[in-house]
Amino acid sequence: MSKTAIPHIHTKDYVYRGRFLLLKEVLPSDSYLYFWCINKRKLKYYRPHLELLFKTEQEVKNFLTYRRKIDPPVELEAFIIRKKDEVPIGLVGLLGIDHFHKKGEIAISLWEDGKRIFFETILVVLKVAFLNFKLEKLVFLIREDDKKFLTFLKKRGVKPEGILKKEAKEYDTGIRYNMVRFGIFPDILNQETFFKLERRIKSGCS
Repeated sequence: MSKTAIPHIHTKDYVYRGRFLLLKEVLPSDSYLYFWCINKRKLKYYRPHLELLFKTEQEVKNFLTYRRKIDPPVELEAFIIRKKDEVPIGLVGLLGIDHFHKKGEIAISLWEDGKRIFFETILVVLKVAFLNFKLEKLVFLIREDDKKFLTFLKKRGVKPEGILKKEAKEYDTGIRYNMVRFGIFPDILNQETFFKLERRIKSGCS
């Protein structure tokens, strides 16, 4: 296999089969692919600290094995896989799951542009979080300078909870930047915005 080629996933054990994507839970047996993602800096905006934690595939496997044993889980991740050729194109995580306060955080990293795949992934995570895990709140962070996505959310009535000053830093320069925090609640599953996205995905619209 080429050192630069994206490893393919050969399995039938997908946790979700959608119109445009497949989702496969990250398991200890996926340590090679996960370590590949770290090495190729595919996670530099998603979970950049992993580069500091793991220097070998075995360390990644140990981490994934330990995480798998925690019950109830404190985080779940899945590879986002392009359906037409079964090539991994991203990761999505339900992180920092707090079973007492019933909340968690959504994080997503796509290595190629794909609005349909992005939103289909988000819809799946919302259903898993609110229907399967019975969480009562999800949070997600958007860079304050991501005006395009912030405008998209504003038009759909998604209001921010606040701005976190110097919350994160640039991967390459180390310059800190602000993040806008949003909260999502279970009632979103009954809102027209959610139904509209579902209809667009089912119909194949972008």
